[in-house]
This record gives sequence, C-alpha cells and structure tokens, in this order.
Amino acid sequence: MTTKAVLARFPEIKRNLLYSWVRQGWVRPESSGKGARMDFSEHEVQRIQVALQLMKDRSMSSERAFRVAGATFPENSRKTDAGPHRLRILAVEDYACYRMLIQSCIEEKYGGQYLLVFAASSQEAKEAVEHKGPFDAVIVDAMIPAMPSPAQLARPEVGVEFVEWLEGRSSPPPIGVCSTDDLLNRAKFERRRGPKGKLVYACKAQFRFSFGELLDRLIPASPANRS
Repeated sequence: MTTKAVLARFPEIKRNLLYSWVRQGWVRPESSGKGARMDFSEHEVQRIQVALQLMKDRSMSSERAFRVAGATFPENSRKTDAGPHRLRILAVEDYACYRMLIQSCIEEKYGGQYLLVFAASSQEAKEAVEHKGPFDAVIVDAMIPAMPSPAQLARPEVGVEFVEWLEGRSSPPPIGVCSTDDLLNRAKFERRRGPKGKLVYACKAQFRFSFGELLDRLIPASPANRS
C-alpha cells in the first residue's frame, strides 16, 4: 500500500506525522521509491490501525501504542489446530485490539495446539464457562462490562465479581488478570470475597513481556507435553 493510500485510509494521520513515525522506527515501510513515495505491507497497515485505536481508546502515547501493537501481528502466526492435545483458554476482553493481541501472543507461544474462546462481558464469560468449558486457563481484563451492550460501562467491580463467581465453582481453572492500571486494580482484586485462588497479573502497558510471563505462570507445561 502506497503512502497516499495509507493517508487516505487513515485521514487522522498527516503526511509529516507518518514520516516521523517512520524516522523513529515505529512504522516500517516495505520499500521506498522516488521522492516521498513509500510502500507498506498489509501487515504494517494493520499495526498502524491497532496503534491508532490504542491511542484513541486507551490514551496511549504514540511510542507506547506502537510498542504494544508490535505484538499484534507476528509474522509466523499459525492457525488453530484441531489436534487431540488442544489447550483450552477463555479470554474475557471487550476491546478488539487487545483481543488481537491476546490471540497473536497465544498463537506465537503455542502454535496451533489451542482453542481460544472470547467473551466481551461478564455475562458472556459465565455462559462460556457453563457451556464451552472446562478451560485450562481464564484470562480476564480487569475492567469489563456486565453485559455486551454499548450502554454498559467497563468497571473493575464487574471483573472482580466474575472472578469471585469463577473461584466459587468446583475445580476453577488458573486465572490471569490483565490491567492497564496495574497497582490500583490489583488491590481491588486482592480484596475479593469468597474462596480465593492465586491470581496471576499482567500489565497492559508492557503487554508483550508481561502477557508472555502471565502465560508461562498460568500454563507452565507446553500443551504438546500434556497428557
């Protein structure tokens, strides 16, 4: 995709801003032509789209947004395999950009040996646990809405209530919590009621490193070695 096409696709980006991102290494053109012409792969255009959404929805700086978006579309991602040693993961996340991040990280780490189910609200997550479980691990955004509706606000109290509900079930799976405001939301989860299991936390500000560490702690054994 040419520079002109990228600017037409994302009208909020001005030419000088795009060039600045290229100079700083946040955006990588596939090739450069005469004058100001540059060509961008579809892979890179998708990274720009995710970074823009992170800047808008999460008020991230450009540098931080592109760093997070770098984990979104790994070059060697693989599709889910239908083999017998499938790892089953539930991810409760209402933002599309973070859904893509979660899926790409899991694909990069476990290849095709997984089944990933998404839920956008506490209500959908409970239905998934009851009708699509059991799961080997559950990943929860610290702030989720109660129901899948634009009128529903994402609140940490809803995430805490879902974790309390999940821990109250028989044989609950390991639970990981992802949070932008790591310390504040962690304190709220630590004060949850009922039988408490051990929670593993990941900070969204350092998603690639933090989420990979979260997966290692939730699922220490490779799915290929599971019986």
